[in-house]
Amino acid sequence: MIGNVEKYLLEKIESEGSIHITLVDPEMVTPPQASRIASKAKESETAAIMIGGSTFVSAAHLDDVVKSVKRTVKIPIILFPNNVTGISRYA
Repeated sequence: MIGNVEKYLLEKIESEGSIHITLVDPEMVTPPQASRIASKAKESETAAIMIGGSTFVSAAHLDDVVKSVKRTVKIPIILFPNNVTGISRYA
């Protein structure tokens, strides 16, 4: 069964031919910076925001980044964890 995000992305690809997904590394940004990046990415028609990538130290910081981005844009937030510490219940 295809989930909502996968369905959304596949439909975007079918209708537009290709899509762009922005990757935000939470270890490199503060929550306000992540929000600004997400906002600019959405303005540039990114289809979704991926959050993750680095070895992550603080789950609380990841949660704050995810919550901040979710408040800013209404497109899918996809976790891109490199290990279990890259998982957030807020995504």
